[in-house]
Amino acid sequence: VIPVFPLSCTTGEGLHTLKRFLGKLPIRRDLKHSPGAPTEFAVSEFQKVDEVGLVMTGTVMQGVVRTGQRLMLGPLPTCDYKRVMVRSIHTKRTATKACAAGVMASLAISGIQE
Repeated sequence: VIPVFPLSCTTGEGLHTLKRFLGKLPIRRDLKHSPGAPTEFAVSEFQKVDEVGLVMTGTVMQGVVRTGQRLMLGPLPTCDYKRVMVRSIHTKRTATKACAAGVMASLAISGIQE
């Protein structure tokens, strides 16, 4: 079941009902915005990009991801983890040096073969 809410962009009629509904939805996950929290990046997809290498797209679930940071990637199909390094970060098609919990980003990484 997908709820449909009639909403006026000019008068705002129906906005209160929509906000009340959204306020009652359960929180999907408590993101840890603390810069001291261990970094967790949930990978949605990955691809090989010419002249860049392996790029992972996903969401920072906790902590902060920084350019030059070393992370553990896994579990891999072999059930182990691989040490990788973040070479660059892009959010909304813009290069950045860091991104915190709740941010969707693309990470160019080194240290693993495709």
